[in-house]
Amino acid sequence: MTEVLIDGVRYVPETEIVEPPPPPDIEGFLFGECTRDGRWFPVSWGAEAPAQDALSDADILAAAERYNVPAAHIDAVRQVEAAGSGFLLNEPHPARPKILFERHWFYKLTPVAVSTVRPDLASKTPGGYKGGSAEWLRLRDACAFDTANALKSASWGLGQVMGFNFSVAGCANIAEYVVEAFSGEAAQFGHMLNFIDNNNLMDELREGDWRGFARGYNGPNYAQNNYHVKLANAAANSKFA
Repeated sequence: MTEVLIDGVRYVPETEIVEPPPPPDIEGFLFGECTRDGRWFPVSWGAEAPAQDALSDADILAAAERYNVPAAHIDAVRQVEAAGSGFLLNEPHPARPKILFERHWFYKLTPVAVSTVRPDLASKTPGGYKGGSAEWLRLRDACAFDTANALKSASWGLGQVMGFNFSVAGCANIAEYVVEAFSGEAAQFGHMLNFIDNNNLMDELREGDWRGFARGYNGPNYAQNNYHVKLANAAANSKFA
């Protein structure tokens, strides 16, 4: 078998890599596209890219009224998860959404033996984060093995909802979820609210039960990064408070 050199370390696959599954089939989705400046995109458009409008204060206030939740509490989730923006603001239009590729989820989801040749992309343990635009390089490489499951293994946009939660976020499939994430912050905001609502976390968010909310939104290890404390502080300091 062929040896693979990664960061100066040689890896020998234990099994042959199987043929990766095909990319999802949906209008607006085309795996492998690159812009003229070299950025990789998993989506494509016709003559005009989406406007990618930013979320407005009116959007947050409307959601607060709809769900009867303090606007400051909704704003806190947005601030903690994506520092208030769902896109990489240092990139030209069309910008790519903020993502975080989770290699331990890719290890769980893909049937392809990626960990034997690229343990930086698929591993039993979290890690390998690069941050910012560099996360897209990790996702691009993972998509070369298994597009759909790679996309499911990243968190996306304003709410940083994992791709494998596309259904809970209100989408029919992972491709629709990704296409919507590229369209603008309103769609990303919708994903976040759908995830909260469909996981029965609106009561915790409404009441400011930050431990209860953090457990459901961020997972059982939320306290390791003081996620609940960050939410409480963000709510207290929100312009809607």
